[in-house]
Amino acid sequence: MAVTYRGLYLVGNKRAKTVRAVQIVDAAGRHTTVRLSEYISRGIEPEHKTLPWQEDLVFRRADPKSQSN
Repeated sequence: MAVTYRGLYLVGNKRAKTVRAVQIVDAAGRHTTVRLSEYISRGIEPEHKTLPWQEDLVFRRADPKSQSN
């Protein structure tokens, strides 16, 4: 069964550039965290160096005008 991911994000200290894990979020919003060593050893793509930092995520509020009544 194919799984579609909504996002892959680095977890750690961006300022110190230390990554301890990768958070994986699926299309349904469920998430799990995988240690960086496991992510690398399994050869999961894309390469971790290309992923955004979790702390850079910006969550937008829903626009009340776009919701139908």
